[in-house]
Amino acid sequence: MKIRLAALGDVGLIGAVRGGIERHGAAWMLEAVAPAFEGVDVTLFNLEMPFAPPHAHRPSHVREEFRVPPALASALSFPGVRIACLANNHVMDFGLEGLRTTRATLAAAGILDVGAGEDAETAGSLSVVDVQGRRLGVLAFAQPGPHTSGPGACVAAADPGAVVQRIQSARAKVDLLVVHLHHGAMYVDVPTPEGRQLARAAASAGADLVLGHHPHVVQGVERVGTAVVAHSLGEFVFDATVGHVLAHAAAEKRRESFVLRVDIDEAGVAAERIPVRMGSAGRPELPDAETSAAMRARFDALDRMLSVPDYEGLFRANAATNLAGHEMRVLLSALRRGDFGYLLGKVSRVRPRHVRVLASLLRRKLSPFTRASR
Repeated sequence: MKIRLAALGDVGLIGAVRGGIERHGAAWMLEAVAPAFEGVDVTLFNLEMPFAPPHAHRPSHVREEFRVPPALASALSFPGVRIACLANNHVMDFGLEGLRTTRATLAAAGILDVGAGEDAETAGSLSVVDVQGRRLGVLAFAQPGPHTSGPGACVAAADPGAVVQRIQSARAKVDLLVVHLHHGAMYVDVPTPEGRQLARAAASAGADLVLGHHPHVVQGVERVGTAVVAHSLGEFVFDATVGHVLAHAAAEKRRESFVLRVDIDEAGVAAERIPVRMGSAGRPELPDAETSAAMRARFDALDRMLSVPDYEGLFRANAATNLAGHEMRVLLSALRRGDFGYLLGKVSRVRPRHVRVLASLLRRKLSPFTRASR
């Protein structure tokens, strides 16, 4: 018996997407990509921004545009069983009340959720659903941050030891296991070395399918044993102009995404990418044949990047090109606003990897001058 899953990247019902739904109705959001969901039994997606009532507290570093009215949940009309990943760095933007509203809103719409809760045990618990007579389990984790340790509510932290332990424990309880990992460096074409190692460890521990998100651009797909690992699904529905700064970083690449359609049967796991391109309002659309072929070629090139011998060097060069400029614009924007709490938070999260990326950027910037001086 075959089970077909559709895995999607970030779903953000904000900005122009929210406006389109309110003007044209809930069906507007998905009507242009309906063929990509043919025969789908289960749809999995990352809900990037939480549902929150108007009175839910908003910290100063959270944009008001990130508050999604619960009425917009009707637009999440994906086919089959719907499972929303809440393990991300935005679900706690409006605190415990925002999380409670999000989970209640999803439940009222018949959508399961995974990855967040009012305590660490709930956040890391396995979500199980029966599909075609088989038990499908889903776990979800996000890289550590304030969202994984908030008072009274939290997101399941992607601590490598805990991730592997929970996967091994879940494996015996289900026939199929999907693991979400919200981690990585934004706008970078390849996963961080440590992020890739975690995703591969999740597959080796027993996951049949590992789904990555957070970079906001697509990354490569690879096999680890019989498992399929999609390192980043990119953005599926999103208005990229909403945020701390106008998000010009990787603007065109952010528009390119895919529906990862996965068929699971007695022969194993087979995955196919259906190219999807976001329109000007952030709504997903199926591209024409020529654009689709070009997108598939780029996706294949991203797959090949995963096999480069000096993988860490490749990551540093790619991060220096695609990430550092955007981060500088964000920091300057925070400085102009006087948002010193945000700046201090950024500094507190600096890791050795970030220093190596900065050094790589400086070498690339200075190389024309050093060559000229020889």
